[in-house]
Amino acid sequence: MATGTKESHFEEHIEKYLTRNIAPNFIEYQVKDSSSYNKDLCIVSEDLIDFIKDTQLDKYNALISEFGDKIDEKIAYYASTALKNSKHKTLDYFRTKLKIRGQHFDPVYFKPTHGKSPEQQIGYAANRLTLVRQLKYSKKNENSIDIVLFVNGFPIVTIELKNALTGQYLQNAIQQYIQDRDPKEPLLEFKRCLVHFAVSTEQVSMCTELKGKSTFFLPFNKSLINENEDGYATSYLWEDVLTKESILDLIQNYVNIQVDKEKYYDPQTKALKEKEKIKLIFPRFHQRRAVKRLLSAIKEEGVGGKYLIQHSA
Repeated sequence: MATGTKESHFEEHIEKYLTRNIAPNFIEYQVKDSSSYNKDLCIVSEDLIDFIKDTQLDKYNALISEFGDKIDEKIAYYASTALKNSKHKTLDYFRTKLKIRGQHFDPVYFKPTHGKSPEQQIGYAANRLTLVRQLKYSKKNENSIDIVLFVNGFPIVTIELKNALTGQYLQNAIQQYIQDRDPKEPLLEFKRCLVHFAVSTEQVSMCTELKGKSTFFLPFNKSLINENEDGYATSYLWEDVLTKESILDLIQNYVNIQVDKEKYYDPQTKALKEKEKIKLIFPRFHQRRAVKRLLSAIKEEGVGGKYLIQHSA
C-alpha cells in the first residue's frame, strides 16, 4: 500500500519493492549509497569486480600476474574504457565479451532459454542489480538524480520522481531532465543509460536521448488512465518493467539501435552528403506487452496462427 505525501516517500516505496525478499536470502536489487559511484569511470566498481569474481574467478586470477594488487582498479578501468570506446556504448558492452589481456569476460548472464545449462543458471542468479537513490553524478556540481539502476556496475536507467500530493506532476519531472540534466555529463551522454524515466504518482514518460531543450519524452503508460486501487497508479513500472527478469530481458531482446542514412546539402561543397542518424529504441509499455502476449500465445497454440494487434497512430 502506498503511503506518504513527500517525494522521498515515493522513492522509499519503490526501493522497498525492488529490494524485497523474493525468497530466503534473495533480493533482486541491492541498495548502495551515492558514494559507491565512481564519477571518473561512470560505474559502481565494486559491483563489477564482485560479479566477475563470483562468475569468472579463474579468468580474474589469471590477471593477477599482470596487475598484482591493482587488479580491481585495472579491470574497472578496462571495462569502463571498453564501453566508452564502443560505437553503441552500453548495448555493445553487454552484448559482447570484455577483453582484457587475453581473458574474455562475460559482462552479464542473460536468462537461459531452457534449464539445461547449470552454468548459465548460476551466472544469471549472480548478476548484480543495484539501486542508488539521490545519485550525485557530476564532478561539476552537487546535482543528484532520484533513482539510478545499475547492472553489474553499469548504469542503465535513471528516474526522476514527482509526487502529486506535493503539487509536483509529470511535467515537472520532464522539465527537470530538460533544464537541469546536462547531456554532456558522462552518465547522461547518449547511449550510456538505456532509458530515462520521468515518473509521477499518476503517469510515466520515457526518453532515450537527452538533448537539452530539444529533449522529447514519449508516454509510457499502461493505459489511457493508469489505475491501481491498492497503491500508486504507476506501480506497473517497478512491479513489472524494472524487475530483474524484465530488465535483463529488455537488454537482451528488446532495446535496439536504429541507424538511418540521411542526405543533406553541404553549402560549402555545394553537394549532397550523407550522414548517419542514430536512435536508441526502448519499447514503450504497450509495445512490449503486445510482444509478450504474442510469444505467450505461440507457446500455447503453436506457430502458424494469425494475430491482429490493435494500436493507435
